[in-house]
Amino acid sequence: MSTCLVVLAALALGNQLLAILILRWNFHHTPDLDAEAPVLDGPPLLVIVPARNEAANIGECVEALGASFYKQIRIRVVDDGSTDETAAIVRAVAARDPRVEVVAAGELPAGWLGKNHAVWVGAEGAREEYLLFVDADVRVGPECLGRVIGAAERGRADLVTVMPRILAFGFWELAAQTLVAQLILGWLPAAQINDPRHARAQGIGPFMLFRQRAYRAIGGHEAVRAEVVEDLRIAERLKHAGHRLIYLRGVNQLSVRMYDSLGGLVRGYTKNFHEPFKRALWSVPLVAAYELVMFAGPYVLPPLALAAGAHTAAWLAFGALAAHLAGRLDAWLTWRLTPRHPYLAPLGAAVVAYILVAAARRRPVSWKGRPVG
Repeated sequence: MSTCLVVLAALALGNQLLAILILRWNFHHTPDLDAEAPVLDGPPLLVIVPARNEAANIGECVEALGASFYKQIRIRVVDDGSTDETAAIVRAVAARDPRVEVVAAGELPAGWLGKNHAVWVGAEGAREEYLLFVDADVRVGPECLGRVIGAAERGRADLVTVMPRILAFGFWELAAQTLVAQLILGWLPAAQINDPRHARAQGIGPFMLFRQRAYRAIGGHEAVRAEVVEDLRIAERLKHAGHRLIYLRGVNQLSVRMYDSLGGLVRGYTKNFHEPFKRALWSVPLVAAYELVMFAGPYVLPPLALAAGAHTAAWLAFGALAAHLAGRLDAWLTWRLTPRHPYLAPLGAAVVAYILVAAARRRPVSWKGRPVG
């Protein structure tokens, strides 16, 4: 028992220290959007916002886009078969702002996933030099669009994708969303993504700016119409075709609150994790065990070690707890990830483990009433 506790505590401590180093490494190798001088009157830009039952988000999203300092902008919201007030809210905004319009996505064709079809419809007939795809749960600051256009112009980029600040407010968000965010921020190898000689690519789905000619050249979202992780797949197509991809951090310029409930977290990440795990079921227990040791271990192991009289394990476990708290503080100072209520990590780790198992099931998963797997 004592040996087992020592091994688990050592793994927990090692994983916490490694996580701090990886997040720091990615932070320093992800260019900061704040460093880009904002362009106010650049090439024409069409912002496309796919929206399906987004009444709680769409108004604030469009208002924030409309408040941008960037001048050459149109905003097109694609209503993807909403049954709530999404379209009516956008029409009310459009009545005050002629730059805003709402279009219907129409019937979902066979072989397409809903969001992919909606953004493709939104891009139809566009003449602007740049196309920006933004999710309804994103909020941009007034300088954000100008800075992104500036980054694209100066870097001669065909795709600029930006990591926003990931917000978490509710109980379950604080428990689980923060853990998933840490895993995502550590998993993305920024140096490789920004290296045009390296094959690794990534698109941050909530915010992707395309130069239109490159978007059309790779077939746009029609080329990834059945892909669940369409942001990754379209970024891979673009980079592998020889186009320039830039990945930035924009935690001071835009934010996203992805899921505001336990049900939303489970459904959303089950959808997102389904694709990578459905062909590698063997890895699910390993990944689930890893994140349980990493996030629950620092809180569960200290009392277990003390109760067992395993002093070496106790010291290691308390070291893991200290490293976990230091890591949460560092994630706040760098990626602006909330440090609130870190003691919820064991509960969040259990939720994430459940999501991993659910995502790996060999049957379709659904999102907003539609199958996606």
